[in-house]
Amino acid sequence: MKGWQNQLDIIQKLKRNDDQVQKIKQFENNEYLTTLQINDHLKYVFPQSQCLSMAQLIESIKYNFIKIYKGQLLIIVQQILEHLQKLHQNIQISHGRLLPKNIIIKLKNDQRSEFAILKSKNTTNNKLTILHTKFFIEQIYFVNYRLIDDINYQINCLQDIDDILDCSIELIEAFKYQKCELLQFIVNTLKEYKKDQFKKDLIVIVQFIQDQNYIYIDNKKQRIKNFEKQKTPIIKQVNPKTIKCIEDEKYGILSKRQRVYTLIQNHIQLFQTYDISKEFSYHKQFDQAENDKDNFEELKIFLVFESIIKQQQMRIIWDKYGAFFESWDQDLEKLNQEIVRQTDQNNQQILKTHFFQVLQEFNNVYQITDEIKNHIEKIYKFNIEYDYQKAKDIFILELQIQAQNFDSKNIQILIDQVKSNVKLELQEYYNVILMIEVLNLISDLI
Repeated sequence: MKGWQNQLDIIQKLKRNDDQVQKIKQFENNEYLTTLQINDHLKYVFPQSQCLSMAQLIESIKYNFIKIYKGQLLIIVQQILEHLQKLHQNIQISHGRLLPKNIIIKLKNDQRSEFAILKSKNTTNNKLTILHTKFFIEQIYFVNYRLIDDINYQINCLQDIDDILDCSIELIEAFKYQKCELLQFIVNTLKEYKKDQFKKDLIVIVQFIQDQNYIYIDNKKQRIKNFEKQKTPIIKQVNPKTIKCIEDEKYGILSKRQRVYTLIQNHIQLFQTYDISKEFSYHKQFDQAENDKDNFEELKIFLVFESIIKQQQMRIIWDKYGAFFESWDQDLEKLNQEIVRQTDQNNQQILKTHFFQVLQEFNNVYQITDEIKNHIEKIYKFNIEYDYQKAKDIFILELQIQAQNFDSKNIQILIDQVKSNVKLELQEYYNVILMIEVLNLISDLI
């Protein structure tokens, strides 16, 4: 999946570790969970050569960067719906946060694809490309279950159904620029079904998508069949109509994609091998950072921003090449120079502004501990040992979590959210200590 960063890191705080959490872990059986000893968080590392989030898929389609068949789009929707159905039926647990970024798709290419000959020998690293190609879904993963980090969350399967309908509609509407009556019919049907709060049934939704795929998709080719058919929908609010189905491939534009495939692939690989750390001499610190606590913590923060930069770089590549593919412009060298210029400008802004701004806040995080300490000591006379390192550890974890929603235009919002969460976590931590001290005092008095 060229143009994406090498890995997608997803981190979630852990507020409970009971039987329900174990059920989720067993159900998902996520091979990319890297947290061996689960204490305060879960970390997933998804290699982008194998996996992508639904949010990434939607964004790359909107940019016209990757090409997939409409039939493949509906196959993905079906398998995501079926995964949710299994979750509800098998372990009777709801997700609570079914957003496109929390749905991970693991794909496997069909090496017999008609375009396989255009690819390099490392074909297994190209799951989705700028060309239409067949692929198979190996696994769907859900991450960031609300049950894991919200101890007050109550299971709500109906909300899951609403959320998965929104996700499915958003994915299908990514093809909006291609006028397709079948996709519009499915979107309209799902929207009407979402309005019906009294007949909401995931089984009916899954069956509806399965029926459309059975009728309209050539599973061998993974494409929409080209024909017209009178279709009466399951959901009564949508009027029956004649559906026109066609993949509508743009052969002239696609041939351009074929011609420049190798050149663009090589250029993207150069981007992926560029070492951002050289700009701040961090490449000299990697070997010695673990022996220096301060440098090691600073390096962790830098790595968060390195990941952000790669995500931003990915979007620049999608935007520029996507527009190039859909135009008649042939000057690829000029385009590459513009990508380099814009990427460098973006990197400088993030590293020289946002990174150092966050680093300054990190170095001042002890002030949050001092604030809590002063508040406690105004009321109590307990001899409490305040852990300043804990504030730093929480700050880094919160930054890793909040950076997953990074918006370069609202860096202060990210900082404020991180500091707010650090303060909340520390307050909870010292409240427990206070409670123990009070109980010990009562025991001594008795």
